Amino acid sequence: GGNYRIMVEMPGIKNIQDAVELIGKTAQLDFRENPSEDKEATLSAMAIFNFKKTDLNGKDLQKSQVQFSSETGEPVVGLKFTSEGAKKFGEITTRNVGKQVAIFLDDLPITAPIVNEPILSGDAVISGKFTTQEAKNLVIQLNAGAMPVPVKIVEQKNIGATLGEESVQKSMRAGLIGLLLV
Repeated sequence: GGNYRIMVEMPGIKNIQDAVELIGKTAQLDFRENPSEDKEATLSAMAIFNFKKTDLNGKDLQKSQVQFSSETGEPVVGLKFTSEGAKKFGEITTRNVGKQVAIFLDDLPITAPIVNEPILSGDAVISGKFTTQEAKNLVIQLNAGAMPVPVKIVEQKNIGATLGEESVQKSMRAGLIGLLLV
């Protein structure tokens, strides 16, 4: 059906509660528009928190990946939207040519590129003097926020290191009993 389960094994984790919180936390990605009508306005760091939400979010993002510009060879971030996401993104970029469209992850801005032209194809590129590592980090954040459903922990098992030692002892005991019987 529509139910999927993911099994996570984390050997060597000392703080179980931190691991449970990390696994159960789903990053929420959303795209926001610059509310200012002035295309020339420069934004302060605080003004980005006044951007208004759109209906484009992580479920509309199919994938993001590091690419390299054919013109400069610099790393860029490529975005591919679903068909519905492409329509929404096209409308947003048409309205915001010359303005910033911010991408937020869990209500914190991760990037705010300027729209150079309407993007109607559903394939976009974020450029901006990234190092390869910065581009990879942005891709990780975007893909993490593209998960369309929240994660719910159904079952948790904590297995200590003594399990292996206990198994060895039982096996040796069974081997000795078997040897005595033979």
